[in-house]
Parts: sequence; C-alpha cells; structure tokens
Amino acid sequence: MQNRGQLYWGLAIILLGVLFLIGNLTNIDIGAFCWPAALILVGMWFILRPRMTGPDTVDTTKIIGDIDRGGPWTVSSEDFTGFVMDVDLDMTGADIPLGQTRLRLHGFVTELDMFVPADVGVRVDSVAFVTETKINGEKAEHFFSSGPVQTLNFEGAGRQIIVEPRSFVAEVSVRQVAAKG
Repeated sequence: MQNRGQLYWGLAIILLGVLFLIGNLTNIDIGAFCWPAALILVGMWFILRPRMTGPDTVDTTKIIGDIDRGGPWTVSSEDFTGFVMDVDLDMTGADIPLGQTRLRLHGFVTELDMFVPADVGVRVDSVAFVTETKINGEKAEHFFSSGPVQTLNFEGAGRQIIVEPRSFVAEVSVRQVAAKG
C-alpha cells in the first residue's frame, strides 16, 4: 500500500483527537499521559527503525542538523531520520544507478534541496501535514496530503529518484542541471 504512511498519520491524529475529547468530557488531563507516551513511542521508533528498512537501504540518523553531500559519490536508496533536518544533495557529480532510487525523510521538520542531472527523473510523494515542493522553479503547496509532483521527464527516464517526505512540515526543492564532467 503506497499511502500506508498517510493512513498511520491519519489514525494517529484521530486517536489523539479522541483522547483529548475524552479528557475534556471527563476532566482528566490527557496531556499528562500523552506526552510521556509519545516520547516513549518516538524512542522505540528510533531503536527499531533500522530493522524496518530493506537490506539495500542506507539509514542516516541526525536528530538536529545538516546533511550535505556533493562531488563524486554513489547514490543509493536511503532513509534520513531526524527531528529537524536540512538535507542538501548535489547529485550532478554522483553515480546514480539505473532504475528507481528511493529517498525517505522521516522527521518533524524536513528540508531537502537536490541538484540532479537533467536526464534523471524525480518524483516527490509526500505524506506531510504541510508540504511545499519546488521542481525547476514550479511551486506546489499541499496541506496534509499531495499527489505526486514530478519532473517532466520522470516517466521516460532510465534513472529515477523517488523522494518520500514523511514529516509534519516538509519542503522539497529539486533542480535539474547539466551534469558535471
């Protein structure tokens, strides 16, 4: 199921709303229960997360900060996990394999800036509460869910990158440029 993350976010928000409604009706402070439980769940998620990724997927975790890649490097499917992240990927000098490569961003606030060669197709499938996507200067803004936003050459490209932000607020910027070297 491609929208599994969206289903989980929706169920979590509904459950939280029901808990707060019950708290209001019974004069019980649900916040005193929810915040410690949320911290426990986030901690468990961080511990169990590497087991949930495939064997060919790299898992990069940085709670707060920047992740920068550029120059010659090999692109592979990767999960970026953190609370507040700024990920800058310059793929113009990178080795991008044929077929599909998935980049997943898990966090509260995530920002991704990508430079890719002009012959690489990119699609953004976001399940963020608020998403702003810019592809080659064209801007799309979505609230809670969005359909895929992609480069014009995505369907016919031999090398495809699929970006999947799974966060509360996501900003994705993709620029296709002439490849280096």
